[in-house]
Amino acid sequence: MVIAQEVIGCGHCPACEKGEDNACEYLKIIGVHTAGGFAEYVKVPVKKLYRIPDDMDLRTAAMIEPLAVAVHDVRMSGLKAGESVLITGGGPIGQLIAITARASGARNVVISEINSYRRSFAEQLGFRVIDPTEEDFDRRLKELNGGRDYEVSFEVSGAQSAMTVCIDHTANTGTVMVIAIAMKPHFIDTGKIFAKELRLQGVRIHSMYNFEGAVHMMGMDSVAADVRKLISRVYQLDEAEEAFDYAEHGKESMKVVVHVSDLQETGGE
Repeated sequence: MVIAQEVIGCGHCPACEKGEDNACEYLKIIGVHTAGGFAEYVKVPVKKLYRIPDDMDLRTAAMIEPLAVAVHDVRMSGLKAGESVLITGGGPIGQLIAITARASGARNVVISEINSYRRSFAEQLGFRVIDPTEEDFDRRLKELNGGRDYEVSFEVSGAQSAMTVCIDHTANTGTVMVIAIAMKPHFIDTGKIFAKELRLQGVRIHSMYNFEGAVHMMGMDSVAADVRKLISRVYQLDEAEEAFDYAEHGKESMKVVVHVSDLQETGGE
């Protein structure tokens, strides 16, 4: 059994020459820019195929791609074991970053999220959470980290206010990771970045190296168990329209899986 990474680079631009085809100048994604979405069979380059364990069920395997985004984000942040993490935005990618950071040795992971369902979901996974609209938010956010700012922050919401929170609450010489795609340009206080000597790092999808890392990480029972909880519903192919509608509008939705193939699953649910 194999899983395919969907990122296809041109192979010739400077990013591709460095093995970072996720940042290719002419990037194509299978199922988006080329045919392949919801097909029982799809043609992909051999180098984009990764073997998965024989006992891994297909629903778990389907979550490797979003997990790879989180693995790429955490590795690119340079997070060290024992450091603290702030995540603004508790959607699926924010939750996966939290899971990955914890598995990578973070001593404290705090998620700031306005949606009550997502806060509850994160709490059930064992993370500390905070509502950014509550009174005295800044003081409470520090309290959740022992009165200190965070070594690494991940901005996953796309909100201007969340970017400000990350810059304000990342410790001196720390790292701010820009994950979300903002709908419009953000104002960034470069004076604070200068004064605190912050590193501001953008990330895009996932590299081949980190996709492979996600395959291995999903082999960890604790990680796989947490990641599977993000699957809110499973739909059949003829229910794809309903699946998209639920994914977009469902108030208690994380990730939705569409079952395409009749291939027998292994390993169980």
